[in-house]
Amino acid sequence: MNGIRAGLRVLAEQAPRGTLPDGFYEAARARHRGRRAAALAAVAVLLVMAGAGWVARPGRDGAAVPSQGSGQGIATRLPVPPWYTGGAGKIGVTAAIYAGPATTNDWQEGRFAALSADGDRCRVFTDAIYASPGFEALLSPDGTRIARDGAVTSLVTGRRTTVPGEVRAFSPDGTLVVFQDSTGAGVFDLARRTVTARVDTGDGWLVPGFAVAVAPGNDRVAFMVDGRLTVYDLRAARPAYTVPLDGAALAGAGAWLPDGSAFATAVRTGADTWTVVLRRATDGAVLDDHRLAPVPDARYLRLLGWRADGTAVAVVGVPGARTEPVEASWREAWFPYRDLGSAGAKVVEIGPGGSREVLRTPAEVHELDVAADFAVAGAFRPPGDPGFGATSNPVVFLGSMCGFVAAAMLAAAVRRRTARPDRRRGA
Repeated sequence: MNGIRAGLRVLAEQAPRGTLPDGFYEAARARHRGRRAAALAAVAVLLVMAGAGWVARPGRDGAAVPSQGSGQGIATRLPVPPWYTGGAGKIGVTAAIYAGPATTNDWQEGRFAALSADGDRCRVFTDAIYASPGFEALLSPDGTRIARDGAVTSLVTGRRTTVPGEVRAFSPDGTLVVFQDSTGAGVFDLARRTVTARVDTGDGWLVPGFAVAVAPGNDRVAFMVDGRLTVYDLRAARPAYTVPLDGAALAGAGAWLPDGSAFATAVRTGADTWTVVLRRATDGAVLDDHRLAPVPDARYLRLLGWRADGTAVAVVGVPGARTEPVEASWREAWFPYRDLGSAGAKVVEIGPGGSREVLRTPAEVHELDVAADFAVAGAFRPPGDPGFGATSNPVVFLGSMCGFVAAAMLAAAVRRRTARPDRRRGA
């Protein structure tokens, strides 16, 4: 072993010694210092840009509005939220909630959109289990609260009120909700957080958004269960009467006239055509002399309320291509918005002489609920340019800044590397 080492040492001594160019170590140290300075400068630039952008945020949204005011209303064109849209949180008074394949896409199945009443903010709810707007997710008449997943949540303060069941409808003044649980239905006072009445609905299912309507004054509730309509007297704590619907359907939470003298049902009078029919509040008899004009091209019809001149305002389902006429029965319709073949939704005003479309959802947005108070008041506004919360999202903002700085550093490195041969040739 020692002989091998000695032989290798002799060979090594015979090999020519390597030489380094003059100033090699100084140049290496200078290159290392330059790279470290460039990295520190890049970090400094990133921090400065992020801080300045975070303070300025030129695309940030307006402040959430705590109550209704001038200039608020329902935009006549609803924006489709991009993937980076921020969560709804305290969005403020909300004009509309809406959803469909355009909002859920292939990887955000529980996602639906909300647009503020001032038109400045579009946000999304990202529930684990999808809640259909206007069906499993209901907007309060004044747009300040949303009911979903067994609770009513303020869109202004974020305060959450648990309800002892699934909400089926708001009262017209928004102070009460009707819920259903395993034992039947009940009326819940949101301010006092107490159940004020219980109603025996048997094992029938109350279709959310359609099958319950609270009368003005909060003294009566109309229920649609298994093809029958029952008006329940809340003051007497007993049913007032029950009548068969004969293929008609209760026309939603806004079915009662403002004076409480009558309520509306919807009757299918043709393929994808529905007609609003008024019934006397005292006994449910049809008032033939108060029919409104038929509404064509409607997979369903859900009333939001009535104006003083007798005009009804409703959300209507837009028929899809090659869909069969819907049966006028809700007994087996667990998901009326989706399963009835609607390709969209629109808000219409209905009078004796005809109906007029006010707004329609964008393509691939099938489900819609709007703040009834705005719709009934005719508070519709031109579409604006809402913010989507992207600049308020630190992850998105800082990620974009990092990408910008990384691209700048890469470009500088490539330029420096390509310039080196020219410098060596010049030397």
